[in-house]
Amino acid sequence: MSPATRQLQAHFLPRLLTHFRQDHDDLDLSLIMPSSDMIEDLIASQQYDVGLAETPVPRAEDALARARVITPADLEGRPMAVLF
Repeated sequence: MSPATRQLQAHFLPRLLTHFRQDHDDLDLSLIMPSSDMIEDLIASQQYDVGLAETPVPRAEDALARARVITPADLEGRPMAVLF
């Protein structure tokens, strides 16, 4: 797990969810920190609605890894997960 992900899990998300919960106390919220593979399984099985997971580090030869700005057109034809 990257240092950025640890910071997100340990500091940013708990504070964000605390503020969100104040306005939406009717929702059932939980913050768990499983592996990215487990998060993918929980979302795919519809046990959870939202999850944040690390993805593999892009390869240096990938044009997107070197891009300063990525547009929706740059993502055309690339695999991605979308949650509506």
